[in-house]
Amino acid sequence: MKKVILVSLVMLLAFGTTFAIDLTMDAERDPFYNTLTGPADGYIHLGLDAQGIDQAGAEDEYDINALVWLAWDSTYFYLYGEITDELVQVNNATQYENDAVELKIDPDPSMSTETTTGVAAFRMSALSEDEAEVPEAVQNVDSGEDAGPDDWAPVADEDYARKEVYTDERAGYNVEFRIPFTNIVSANGSAYGEVGWIMGLAINVMDNDTGVRDTVLRWASNMADQVWNDPYRHGQVTFLEGNKVNMSTENYITGIDTNTADYNPPATLVASNFEAPTEFSLAQNYPNPFNPSTTIAYSLPAAGNVMLKVYDLSGHEVATVVNNQVQQAGVHTVTFDASDLSSGIYFYQLQTGTQSFARKMTLVR
Repeated sequence: MKKVILVSLVMLLAFGTTFAIDLTMDAERDPFYNTLTGPADGYIHLGLDAQGIDQAGAEDEYDINALVWLAWDSTYFYLYGEITDELVQVNNATQYENDAVELKIDPDPSMSTETTTGVAAFRMSALSEDEAEVPEAVQNVDSGEDAGPDDWAPVADEDYARKEVYTDERAGYNVEFRIPFTNIVSANGSAYGEVGWIMGLAINVMDNDTGVRDTVLRWASNMADQVWNDPYRHGQVTFLEGNKVNMSTENYITGIDTNTADYNPPATLVASNFEAPTEFSLAQNYPNPFNPSTTIAYSLPAAGNVMLKVYDLSGHEVATVVNNQVQQAGVHTVTFDASDLSSGIYFYQLQTGTQSFARKMTLVR
């Protein structure tokens, strides 16, 4: 009996990493990610030195920087990201021109040759279709045209989540998603969730401040834009025990690494000392749709009187959330309780001085 128990224990230890990892798709940092310490186990910081050589328009880390965590189990490849971005928007009809986090994956770089290459592409936009000014610009976590199987229909709150973040420490957004290995497929074969597996990978964090992609923060072997279709420019991730990955910017195929960026997470991020916003903005409420309450955030570059009201589709005022209060410069959040309202579409309007901005939200009972 002791021998049977010992063999069972050895098998459990050997194959423990094949069990599903307990990660909730809610755009919040799971406790597991707090156990990661750096690139050697799947946690990186993308700062100004990680700007792509063809898109390097960021002025400072308040403009754009990102923390990214990776994980895996036998079924899924996971990404969680916290992106600092003073201006979050999705307003371009071209998907990759918007604020988003993008993965370019070579599922099996051992199969790559000079004539046979393949990249699986997955993108997570900062805003959903309902929040975007140009809805068709948004691509949720879904396989691109070169990504092999296209029958995966990711489910919100099950396979992905996103939300805008406005706190005293940072403004930006969080994204979280998981991709089935059955969908990480290209001309180079398929990926597998097992210890020791190596995938080619490039990570792009796009920043749209002027209506187009102004900046790309990149993790790869080569910082050129061609990582989108060239596995010879990818870094590599090796699947480790404990659902972790080792991230190396050395290309698996060529052994070359021309990337000089420092991806080690700093003890304190520059952007954690959040400064007053430089322009007036009104964020999309979260959650949306909601029932019965939701959070509304807005930024004031200077102190002033603030009015925040809610209207129905007919233009009738149904609630006053902030009633002509004097508020200081900074990021503010308020909670709107719609317990007395019926299901439907509403508009909330923020006015301060001569500035006025409105957004749509949906109450679902």
